[in-house]
Amino acid sequence: MKAREPKKARGRVKWDEENLNDIESNKPEREKITEPKTPYHPMIDEDEGPVSPLRLSEDSVDKSAHADAIKTALAEAVSSGKIFDRSGWDRCDSEEDIKQGKAFEEHRKVHYDEYHKMKELLQKGTMNDDSDEDEREVGNRKA
Repeated sequence: MKAREPKKARGRVKWDEENLNDIESNKPEREKITEPKTPYHPMIDEDEGPVSPLRLSEDSVDKSAHADAIKTALAEAVSSGKIFDRSGWDRCDSEEDIKQGKAFEEHRKVHYDEYHKMKELLQKGTMNDDSDEDEREVGNRKA
């Protein structure tokens, strides 16, 4: 057996002052990196200062014209009665892609079927739960 060592106080750190001073004295000098100042260009905001009534009316006219254009486009789309159907889109699936898709669906069905079988067996208690065995083994090792 090992000889008993004195217990160290928890939560306390004892610094080796000599080692720290030695490291500090032998620390290499670091080169100062001089970088130019980043140029600052203040953002010029057109909205600063008083707004002329003429400019205000031009902006509102542009926005209202844009809103009117959107309304008419939406009205035309609704009145045309066209319903966009994704099934009408052209598909670029090759035979290989279709086979891969079917194989994926089959694997997925098998996977979820196994999950349900395992769940059913665990509920019935017919399947041994590995975690119980592991706990028993750990308990036996400690004793």
